[in-house]
Amino acid sequence: MKIIGKILEKLESAFGYVGGILLMGVTVVVILGIICRYVLFHSLPWSEELCKYMFVWLVFLSFSLCVRNHMQIKIDILETSIKNQTVRTCMHIFYDVVSLAFVCVYFYCSLQLVKAGRLSVSPAMHLPMWMVYVALPLGLSLSAIEFVRQIGLDIAELLGKRGGDKE
Repeated sequence: MKIIGKILEKLESAFGYVGGILLMGVTVVVILGIICRYVLFHSLPWSEELCKYMFVWLVFLSFSLCVRNHMQIKIDILETSIKNQTVRTCMHIFYDVVSLAFVCVYFYCSLQLVKAGRLSVSPAMHLPMWMVYVALPLGLSLSAIEFVRQIGLDIAELLGKRGGDKE
Protein backbone atom coordinates (compact mmCIF):
# COMPACT_ATOMS: atom_id res chain seq x y z
CA MET A 1 0.00 0.00 0.00
CA LYS A 2 2.83 2.39 0.80
CA ILE A 3 4.44 1.95 -2.63
CA ILE A 4 1.13 2.58 -4.41
CA GLY A 5 0.56 5.59 -2.17
CA LYS A 6 3.97 7.04 -3.05
CA ILE A 7 3.43 6.47 -6.78
CA LEU A 8 0.00 8.07 -6.58
CA GLU A 9 1.41 10.95 -4.59
CA LYS A 10 4.04 11.65 -7.26
CA LEU A 11 1.48 11.33 -10.06
CA GLU A 12 -0.97 13.59 -8.29
CA SER A 13 1.77 16.10 -7.58
CA ALA A 14 2.57 16.18 -11.29
CA PHE A 15 -1.12 16.50 -12.12
CA GLY A 16 -1.34 19.35 -9.63
CA TYR A 17 1.30 21.21 -11.62
CA VAL A 18 -0.39 20.33 -14.90
CA GLY A 19 -3.68 21.57 -13.42
CA GLY A 20 -2.04 24.85 -12.45
CA ILE A 21 -0.67 25.26 -15.96
CA LEU A 22 -4.09 24.46 -17.45
CA LEU A 23 -5.76 26.98 -15.16
CA MET A 24 -3.25 29.65 -16.18
CA GLY A 25 -3.81 28.68 -19.81
CA VAL A 26 -7.57 29.07 -19.46
CA THR A 27 -7.07 32.48 -17.87
CA VAL A 28 -4.69 33.65 -20.61
CA VAL A 29 -6.95 32.42 -23.43
CA VAL A 30 -10.04 34.06 -21.88
CA ILE A 31 -8.21 37.38 -21.43
CA LEU A 32 -6.84 37.14 -24.97
CA GLY A 33 -10.34 36.45 -26.29
CA ILE A 34 -11.75 39.45 -24.42
CA ILE A 35 -9.00 41.76 -25.68
CA CYS A 36 -9.40 40.57 -29.26
CA ARG A 37 -13.18 40.91 -29.18
CA TYR A 38 -13.56 44.27 -27.43
CA VAL A 39 -10.32 46.07 -28.28
CA LEU A 40 -9.38 44.71 -31.71
CA PHE A 41 -13.01 44.02 -32.75
CA HIS A 42 -12.08 40.57 -34.01
CA SER A 43 -13.15 37.49 -32.11
CA LEU A 44 -11.06 34.34 -31.93
CA PRO A 45 -13.28 31.42 -32.98
CA TRP A 46 -11.12 28.83 -31.23
CA SER A 47 -10.71 30.50 -27.83
CA GLU A 48 -13.98 29.34 -26.27
CA GLU A 49 -13.47 25.80 -27.52
CA LEU A 50 -9.90 25.63 -26.23
CA CYS A 51 -11.00 26.89 -22.81
CA LYS A 52 -13.69 24.21 -22.59
CA TYR A 53 -11.24 21.46 -23.45
CA MET A 54 -8.58 22.70 -21.05
CA PHE A 55 -11.20 22.93 -18.33
CA VAL A 56 -12.34 19.34 -18.97
CA TRP A 57 -8.75 18.15 -18.59
CA LEU A 58 -8.34 20.28 -15.46
CA VAL A 59 -11.43 18.82 -13.81
CA PHE A 60 -10.68 15.18 -14.50
CA LEU A 61 -7.00 15.36 -13.65
CA SER A 62 -7.88 17.11 -10.38
CA PHE A 63 -10.53 14.59 -9.39
CA SER A 64 -8.07 12.13 -7.85
CA LEU A 65 -6.54 14.99 -5.83
CA CYS A 66 -9.99 15.69 -4.41
CA VAL A 67 -10.46 12.01 -3.54
CA ARG A 68 -7.09 11.89 -1.77
CA ASN A 69 -8.00 14.92 0.34
CA HIS A 70 -11.60 13.75 1.00
CA MET A 71 -12.99 16.73 -0.90
CA GLN A 72 -15.58 14.91 -3.00
CA ILE A 73 -19.19 16.01 -2.73
CA LYS A 74 -21.06 14.35 0.13
CA ILE A 75 -23.66 15.10 2.74
CA ASP A 76 -21.79 14.92 6.00
CA ILE A 77 -24.46 15.86 8.54
CA LEU A 78 -24.83 12.24 9.62
CA GLU A 79 -21.06 11.75 9.76
CA THR A 80 -20.49 14.78 11.96
CA SER A 81 -23.26 13.76 14.36
CA ILE A 82 -21.69 10.35 15.04
CA LYS A 83 -19.05 10.39 17.76
CA ASN A 84 -17.89 6.76 17.53
CA GLN A 85 -14.78 6.69 15.33
CA THR A 86 -15.32 3.05 14.30
CA VAL A 87 -18.78 3.85 12.95
CA ARG A 88 -17.41 6.93 11.18
CA THR A 89 -14.71 4.84 9.54
CA CYS A 90 -17.36 2.33 8.41
CA MET A 91 -19.30 5.22 6.90
CA HIS A 92 -16.16 6.38 5.06
CA ILE A 93 -15.77 2.88 3.65
CA PHE A 94 -19.42 2.86 2.56
CA TYR A 95 -19.06 6.30 0.88
CA ASP A 96 -15.89 5.20 -0.87
CA VAL A 97 -17.36 1.90 -2.09
CA VAL A 98 -20.43 3.66 -3.52
CA SER A 99 -18.19 6.31 -5.12
CA LEU A 100 -15.91 3.61 -6.53
CA ALA A 101 -18.90 1.84 -8.09
CA PHE A 102 -20.01 5.12 -9.68
CA VAL A 103 -16.50 5.82 -10.98
CA CYS A 104 -16.25 2.32 -12.47
CA VAL A 105 -19.56 2.70 -14.33
CA TYR A 106 -18.56 6.17 -15.50
CA PHE A 107 -15.14 4.82 -16.57
CA TYR A 108 -16.81 2.20 -18.77
CA CYS A 109 -19.05 4.85 -20.34
CA SER A 110 -16.08 7.15 -20.89
CA LEU A 111 -14.29 4.41 -22.84
CA GLN A 112 -17.30 4.26 -25.15
CA LEU A 113 -17.12 8.04 -25.53
CA VAL A 114 -13.42 7.90 -26.45
CA LYS A 115 -14.21 5.19 -28.98
CA ALA A 116 -16.94 7.31 -30.55
CA GLY A 117 -14.66 10.37 -30.45
CA ARG A 118 -12.29 8.74 -32.91
CA LEU A 119 -14.77 9.57 -35.65
CA SER A 120 -15.30 13.28 -34.96
CA VAL A 121 -13.33 16.50 -34.82
CA SER A 122 -13.98 19.72 -32.94
CA PRO A 123 -15.71 22.44 -34.97
CA ALA A 124 -13.33 25.38 -34.54
CA MET A 125 -9.95 23.78 -33.88
CA HIS A 126 -10.41 20.60 -35.93
CA LEU A 127 -8.93 18.65 -33.03
CA PRO A 128 -9.75 14.93 -32.87
CA MET A 129 -12.34 14.60 -30.11
CA TRP A 130 -10.74 11.48 -28.66
CA MET A 131 -7.92 13.75 -27.45
CA VAL A 132 -10.42 15.66 -25.35
CA TYR A 133 -12.41 12.63 -24.23
CA VAL A 134 -9.36 10.63 -23.08
CA ALA A 135 -9.18 12.92 -20.03
CA LEU A 136 -12.23 11.12 -18.62
CA PRO A 137 -10.89 7.55 -18.42
CA LEU A 138 -7.47 8.81 -17.33
CA GLY A 139 -8.84 10.89 -14.47
CA LEU A 140 -11.42 8.28 -13.51
CA SER A 141 -8.88 5.46 -13.42
CA LEU A 142 -6.63 7.46 -11.10
CA SER A 143 -9.64 8.26 -8.94
CA ALA A 144 -10.66 4.59 -8.81
CA ILE A 145 -7.15 3.66 -7.68
CA GLU A 146 -7.33 6.39 -5.04
CA PHE A 147 -10.72 5.16 -3.81
CA VAL A 148 -9.31 1.62 -3.48
CA ARG A 149 -6.35 3.04 -1.55
CA GLN A 150 -8.66 5.00 0.76
CA ILE A 151 -10.79 1.91 1.38
CA GLY A 152 -7.65 -0.08 2.19
CA LEU A 153 -6.46 2.59 4.62
CA ASP A 154 -9.86 2.69 6.33
CA ILE A 155 -10.00 -1.10 6.63
CA ALA A 156 -6.47 -1.11 8.05
CA GLU A 157 -7.58 1.53 10.56
CA LEU A 158 -10.57 -0.60 11.58
CA LEU A 159 -8.43 -3.71 11.96
CA GLY A 160 -5.80 -1.75 13.87
CA LYS A 161 -8.40 -0.45 16.30
CA ARG A 162 -9.84 -3.92 16.84
CA GLY A 163 -6.36 -5.32 17.38
CA GLY A 164 -5.67 -2.51 19.86
CA ASP A 165 -8.96 -3.14 21.71
CA LYS A 166 -8.06 -6.78 22.35
CA GLU A 167 -4.77 -5.99 24.05
